[in-house]
Amino acid sequence: GDELLDVVEHLDDDVAALAEYGRIVRPGGEVVLTVPAYRWAWSAHDEELGHRRRYTVPELERAVRLAGFEVVRSTYFHSWLVPLALLIRRTPLRRLVGDRTQDEVSHATPWINRLGDLLARVEAGLLRRMDLPFGLSVLVVARVPESSKPD
Repeated sequence: GDELLDVVEHLDDDVAALAEYGRIVRPGGEVVLTVPAYRWAWSAHDEELGHRRRYTVPELERAVRLAGFEVVRSTYFHSWLVPLALLIRRTPLRRLVGDRTQDEVSHATPWINRLGDLLARVEAGLLRRMDLPFGLSVLVVARVPESSKPD
């Protein structure tokens, strides 16, 4: 399948771009999309990266369907980052981070990096068995319908 990893949130017209992408994917072909989740998590980092929006699962599913795809699977991921994001973006702790760039905030001590790697591996195991109800990212697997293109 094809991948659109952290692309759609940069596009002015996500539905039109997805529809054009769907035009070049073979019937029955699948596309994996990932995007950042939740408007409340918007930060200066989104602006630095040129994001136009953040999504919920239903919002990305809607864009994918309007573009002519079928949704095969949708889930949140990076669930273990949600409590940290809530603390940093929605409490007085945000003053500790201040105006530092995401790169500066991301440089953590080795033990924090190891903990993050462990949590990501645990989450990957869960995602093989189930969809997650929350997370800082959204994943959708979409399929071009078999009947969408002429023979």
